[in-house]
Amino acid sequence: MADEAASEKPRRVVAGADAFGSELKDTLVQYLKEKDIEVVDLGVDKYYSVAVKVASELAKEKKLSSEGPLSRGLLVCGTGVGVSIFANKFAGVYAAPCNSVDEAMNARSINNTNVLTIGAKIASTEEGKKILDAWLETSFKAPCPASDGCPWNNEIEQFLDASIQEMEMISQAALENADVGVTGDEKSISTSPATPPTSVVLLNSLLETMSHAPSPSIYDSPSLHSEARAGVGLGLTEIRAPTSGMEPRAGVREGLASIHAPINSQLSTELSTVEFDEQAPEERPKEATNELDEKTKHGCAICALASQREFEDVSIMPGGSWKIVREDPTSAVVRFKAGSIEPAHHHTFGHDLIVMSGNKTVWNLTTKEKFDLKTGDFLYTPAGDLHRVAYHEDTEFFLRWDGHWDIILDEDIETARAALSASSH
Repeated sequence: MADEAASEKPRRVVAGADAFGSELKDTLVQYLKEKDIEVVDLGVDKYYSVAVKVASELAKEKKLSSEGPLSRGLLVCGTGVGVSIFANKFAGVYAAPCNSVDEAMNARSINNTNVLTIGAKIASTEEGKKILDAWLETSFKAPCPASDGCPWNNEIEQFLDASIQEMEMISQAALENADVGVTGDEKSISTSPATPPTSVVLLNSLLETMSHAPSPSIYDSPSLHSEARAGVGLGLTEIRAPTSGMEPRAGVREGLASIHAPINSQLSTELSTVEFDEQAPEERPKEATNELDEKTKHGCAICALASQREFEDVSIMPGGSWKIVREDPTSAVVRFKAGSIEPAHHHTFGHDLIVMSGNKTVWNLTTKEKFDLKTGDFLYTPAGDLHRVAYHEDTEFFLRWDGHWDIILDEDIETARAALSASSH
């Protein structure tokens, strides 16, 4: 991968898109061919499926070459984020959503990305070409907007050089269920089939690997701070909670496609004060048993009594609030005020919905179906299906995702209002 990073152009580009990115992908594929770059076009599929197809092609190259993938990848979807999530599940594949020239240059200079993802709903055709050019022409560690256009200093260059090997070890360990052994200055990956490593083992491996990084003093560098301002942090790949007051469209532009449910702080706080041991209940001191009973009576790891339920605003969905009652797979009780709208969006996982009170209309834009739901009604929305929602009165419902929740916005609130207004005439 390091050798490829120094080259100005890849030997070939493997491309793909979902339905939202198809047109822009076709334009960029032709643009690459005009630059005499070989293109393998894998066509159009669901965003997660096409991402796996492109990333697996690069992963195959990696297995056949000690230099790592010699090709690069190009993926286009609505925002550029959904495809990056699944491409990054392959060892040796480093994908980043870039919807501006600055982001493309930063992603190459700092993260040595070999897959470019673009949002067709964000970048125009001409912007897409400029983004692609910047990404192709920027080499690893080159001056970029994050470095204020100046070469990185020696300390940061050393960090970036070391990061390539360390990131590879981490991804390989996760992929192969391997432990990362570190001895002196030598790092190796050793598998232990008889004892499958737990998440704790992988976390310890990560911490051990990172202990060999350069001195933390480099983080005081002004150039590194400017990199953080540019939004391409060294290893900052995910934002885990909606930012308060963020406009829906801004959320998409900032790459918030991996917006995860916050940990249930109330339950965590309750339980953190209780120390569990392996003693049977009858062997515990009576005082300890009473304390445990008192702590778990009003809230436990898998229950959230209505009397203790506190709702939090859903910042990217005005009028909405919710209470997470289970983390993974995520379950939640959700409320929306009358007149609220959920702009068109989709999720990585499908979800079950039961209306507890009120009524709402759900438009599945993928299947072109409309569902008018009232108290007691059930609806399942498959993974990846675009859906828009309108609330006709105050409504409360129960949601259960098939995995950890996320939300990928495909339009802003004003676009949704205009679409609903047009459909009512």
